[in-house]
Amino acid sequence: MRKHFDVLEEKRIGKVKDADIFKKLVEFARPYWKIFILTVFLLLGTTIFELGMPYIMKSAIDKTLMPTAKKLVKHDEISNNTKLKYPNAFYKDMVILYRLPLAVKKDLEKGKYLSKTSYFVIPFKKEIISILRKYNLSYYREKDFIFIEQHTIYTLPKRELRILRSYHYSLLVKFALLYLLFLFLDFVFTFLQVYYLQYFGQLVMYDLRMAIFKKIMRLPVSFFDKNPTGRIVTRATNDVNAINEMFSAVLVYAIKDLFLLIGILVVMFKLSPALSWKVIIFVPFIIALSLLFQKLARKAYRNVRGKLSKINAFTQESISQIDVVHVFYAMEKMIKRYREINHELYRANMQQMYVYAFFRPLMEMLRVVAVATIVYFGGKGIFENYVTFGTFVAFLSYIDMFFSPIRDLAEKYNILQSSFAAGERILLLLDEEEEKRNGTIVPDKIKGQIDFENVWFSYDGERWVLKDITFHVNEGTTVAIVGPTGAGKTSTISLLARFYEHQKGEIKIDKEKIENFEVTSLRKNMAFVFQDVFIFKGSVRKNIALWDKISEEEIEEALKLTYAKEFIDKLPDGLDTELGERGITLSMGQRQLLSFARAIVRKPSILVLDEATSNIDTYTEHLIEKALSNLLSNRTSIVIAHRLSTIKNADKILVILDGTLIEEGTHEELLQKEGVYAKLYKIQFELAKETS
Repeated sequence: MRKHFDVLEEKRIGKVKDADIFKKLVEFARPYWKIFILTVFLLLGTTIFELGMPYIMKSAIDKTLMPTAKKLVKHDEISNNTKLKYPNAFYKDMVILYRLPLAVKKDLEKGKYLSKTSYFVIPFKKEIISILRKYNLSYYREKDFIFIEQHTIYTLPKRELRILRSYHYSLLVKFALLYLLFLFLDFVFTFLQVYYLQYFGQLVMYDLRMAIFKKIMRLPVSFFDKNPTGRIVTRATNDVNAINEMFSAVLVYAIKDLFLLIGILVVMFKLSPALSWKVIIFVPFIIALSLLFQKLARKAYRNVRGKLSKINAFTQESISQIDVVHVFYAMEKMIKRYREINHELYRANMQQMYVYAFFRPLMEMLRVVAVATIVYFGGKGIFENYVTFGTFVAFLSYIDMFFSPIRDLAEKYNILQSSFAAGERILLLLDEEEEKRNGTIVPDKIKGQIDFENVWFSYDGERWVLKDITFHVNEGTTVAIVGPTGAGKTSTISLLARFYEHQKGEIKIDKEKIENFEVTSLRKNMAFVFQDVFIFKGSVRKNIALWDKISEEEIEEALKLTYAKEFIDKLPDGLDTELGERGITLSMGQRQLLSFARAIVRKPSILVLDEATSNIDTYTEHLIEKALSNLLSNRTSIVIAHRLSTIKNADKILVILDGTLIEEGTHEELLQKEGVYAKLYKIQFELAKETS
């Protein structure tokens, strides 16, 4: 019936395009687009501030620390045209260099239009003129500026030098304060951006988890037959966290990186097109390396997600069934199997690491070569006086900023691929067909007449579990179903609850086809007591009511009818006693009594007991036998039991063998037939006699 889920899932993984995955995941973010736009705006602000800080440093160096002017020594048509084009840079024969584009400075230097001597530019002050005359230093005064030769200014004493360069000192302070302002604003914008980005991610995660859990609650029981619990839990936990990382660590920052790269290129070309082209040469290599990395990484990251999901499923299954593992002394075998799965995950992670280790050093090498290129050509430009020292320093900063998001590409792509792999698995879950709840009949109360007419059923569409089953159950009567393990008893009641859909024949309740009933309303009229009772972590009251609004009087009545009140009154806090996980603080019999109370408090029209007394001790079985008349009266009851002594009083007994109904009748009638039922009863009677 059950195929291995690893095979079922992996056949479907990788068949959905990343673009389609991204498009569907974005739908969960759409309601919060205003927050997303705000984070993008904040990111744009941080980008501007980050781009501005190296430029401020460049301006501070060029305008305050370094010589900023030269003398125009050659006059012709070219120099005259340059004067007309950049009037703010020329003061008669003196040229303020930082007011000219680098390309123009380079042309003037190559054409030998400028003097070899460099000059400092200082606003005119009488005090400065007095110092210059006192020490007999040459200078030029043009309009409101004084031009002083570089080599002469350092001959002055410190006091006079400080007075002479007071303008530069004050300007340097202004640049420093501006730099600090940008740094502070960058901090504020970054803080707000991180806050709202995480807020945005948490909202998306909340909605995604809710969508997954709602989907899980609406899936048919058949889905859980083919999917390990640990794997399903992974969808709502690890996989959702991976999606959050995509939104919070990749998507928005990818936009920032795009802004940053464009901004860096714009600023670099503004500072020096010649140096910028030296950087652009590396872009094709970066793109080629990134495409190669993408090709190698995609399979590795998906493999890691698959192995991680597999180890989670195995771990959850092993821990939840730890008692079985210990009973059969299978600890070493489980450890061996875990070691194999863990090794698969280790190998997948190592493959991922190889890809990452290949990409990061190569990208770092490209960065170092790019820096070396700028050092060479930038240094050459400084020697030839067409690149300022401030521009050189700014370029080194921008180069590091340019490669920083590219260096992080490996990590971002890692997250992105993990997110797409997780997203694909989540979407496969969300695309699963939900349980069919169709039906126009929504009964407030059903009577309980049941008819199976030539019913055939198969779990996998290949092997028939039920074959041409036909029987009738009158309203308010008790029918028992017996047969060896695997005969199809539980499958019969599963069809009655519409956990599965039969392939042939008809199932009717109160003469209406079962598929005409709305599923929820149908099940509200039924109650099931299974052999394996699940107790939720919480109070006894919660485990009886199960989130329904049930009065104290109704609960008390149910406890009395099922004889559960006796042991509950002995608990420390009675109905308010907190139970451990899976009811570990209760005995098997107490759990079973609690499940009877849980069923009877809902006053079902149809009560189904599936091996409900098989794990009960003798004393509890005595209590159940006393309560059975209360439990089964005035309602249709179906009892599945291996202990034939518990069903002797049933109105009808059905004997199923290998999916076929072979006998039916009362206890006495079946004994008289001396068929399968009689043989089973005789074997159990003799065994009971031997053990008594």
